[in-house]
Amino acid sequence: MTPVVANIRDEWYWVKDGINEILQQFYWFDYRAEDVYAACVNGSAILYKTEEGFAVFTIEANTLTKENSFLCWLAWGKPEYKGNLIASHFDFFLEQSRDYGCERISVKTAIDGLDKFLVDQGWRVDMRVFSYDVGNGPEQIEE
Repeated sequence: MTPVVANIRDEWYWVKDGINEILQQFYWFDYRAEDVYAACVNGSAILYKTEEGFAVFTIEANTLTKENSFLCWLAWGKPEYKGNLIASHFDFFLEQSRDYGCERISVKTAIDGLDKFLVDQGWRVDMRVFSYDVGNGPEQIEE
């Protein structure tokens, strides 16, 4: 099934569970399932559904270059489906990025090994983001 734009109000009964599963796995993410819902309702995010699962995209503007990226904020797949939802439907999401006037399509992920999978599929690594909670470590770092 080709992804289709979906109304989160109609799909919330199952999408919420997938978002909560992601948030339980990556406890440091700083948003709630309801934030995703609100972003989709107010038009700052787009929900796509397939028979495999769902993906939520936003348009992220580079503050320096003003170029837009069609960013996959999060994606979830049903356990019975193996594979990567974005890779499986890459041509569709690439066309969507063009339709929204974006210069690129991008994915940020906390999943180990997904970066190699994406690179093997022809993606490039622009940046990796690592975070450290200041309250969890030594107060002073030695030089």
